[in-house]
Amino acid sequence: MIRLKINNKEYELPTSFDDITLEDYCRIFRKLTDTDKIEDDREKYIAIKKNEATIISRLFKERDDFCLDMPLPLFDKLSKLCNFIYGIDKFKRKNEIVIDGKKYKVGEVNKFSTRKWIDIDITTKDSDDDLYIQLLAILLDEVQEDGKLKVYDGNYQKLMPKLSKMKCSDALPIVYYFFWKGASSRKIMMACSAMQEIMNRFAPHTTNS
Repeated sequence: MIRLKINNKEYELPTSFDDITLEDYCRIFRKLTDTDKIEDDREKYIAIKKNEATIISRLFKERDDFCLDMPLPLFDKLSKLCNFIYGIDKFKRKNEIVIDGKKYKVGEVNKFSTRKWIDIDITTKDSDDDLYIQLLAILLDEVQEDGKLKVYDGNYQKLMPKLSKMKCSDALPIVYYFFWKGASSRKIMMACSAMQEIMNRFAPHTTNS
């Protein structure tokens, strides 16, 4: 965290994942322009730079266009200071964490229950504002005294308030671990979606019964 003065106002600007919470991270990346769908190179460049300006503005906890009014040399300097925010791939992957004295762990992906896969599938498709908080709450299972993981019961919401206040440096490596590990289990996720579609298609019509 560094202190800056801009337009006679004092700011504390985060410069590492230790300086922001998982809740901050979700807020910073909330509803940005999807540049992958833009084909025109010029329009894509403009959208990318506006997204970058929005991200930096949100790190300052200011309005989204705050950085667009800055002189270009200052913006470039801030852009370099905030470059850490794109470095999730630099984390060392991990699959366990301690929260309020209790140990939680991400189990073997290929042993996830159908209930858990459905919740993961729905969460990632909905792209909720708190996507990573929800996803992490679903992924983590409490480690019991015998070392076994508590059976996932679908009540992941109760863990979300605690996860939202965690430092990104603690929380994001676990999310990264899942996406890295889950790449080999993509067929399982696709199977869950396909299974749900088939069930909907052949579900009995009970409207007139």
